[in-house]
Amino acid sequence: MLALALAACARPVDATRELIPHPSDAQRQVELFWRKPPGPGPFPLIVLVHGHQDLGGQVGGRVYADLGMLRTLSASGAVAVAVSQPGYGGSDGPADFCGPFTQDAVIAALDRFRREPFVDKQRVILEGVSRGAIVSAMVAARDTEHRLAGAVLIAGAYDLQPFYDAGFGGLSKVNLWLEAPPLSGDVLEGRSAMAHLDALRVPLLILHGERDERIPVAQATAFAEALRLRARDVELHVFAGEGHQVPIGTREPIVRAFVARVTR
Repeated sequence: MLALALAACARPVDATRELIPHPSDAQRQVELFWRKPPGPGPFPLIVLVHGHQDLGGQVGGRVYADLGMLRTLSASGAVAVAVSQPGYGGSDGPADFCGPFTQDAVIAALDRFRREPFVDKQRVILEGVSRGAIVSAMVAARDTEHRLAGAVLIAGAYDLQPFYDAGFGGLSKVNLWLEAPPLSGDVLEGRSAMAHLDALRVPLLILHGERDERIPVAQATAFAEALRLRARDVELHVFAGEGHQVPIGTREPIVRAFVARVTR
């Protein structure tokens, strides 16, 4: 695994790599990878937030460049940005399991590109997978000044207290305990979008594998139902037979249709 990660990092990256200061600590940096379509724009902006990456494969946001997703999105007419979460890739840590330090890093990426004249500030989408979905849901709740056009949440957890109490996804529980001590109700609430439903007013697309072995699908269904009870714009798609890793080819048509709807 380590050899593969080192080989990947040695290859030229198919995107612009940039480091920006973390808003909570200017001595620490947040790593971004991005591509834009040719021309002056303004274009929609799609910011991608990766999930947990095991030791030896912690390439951060570069994974989206290596998969070709930044190129594909920019070719479709969007500015595509991938953020490395703190503690991953070239972003300075510490990792805090989707907490305020990580959320602030993603907000800094949004703010950096919202200032660009080639970005349409009314058409900004946030898309996160696994940990990235937890972070993205919280950022969507916090980003009330500018208001995202929408957020795509894939295989995330949205109510961490029952997730932690059930001991589901043992590695996630260990990582949460290690990265966010001391655990308390406030710590879990600060990472749980379910505790911030009143602030969540952007259109949401929630995707989850029916047989997710790390985060139970009930996290997605309960979150979507709570949003619907508040008359929010929410789409839920549960993929029969799929686990935590819903294949990109399976989910992308649904994601692109949602993005087209909320950015038209």
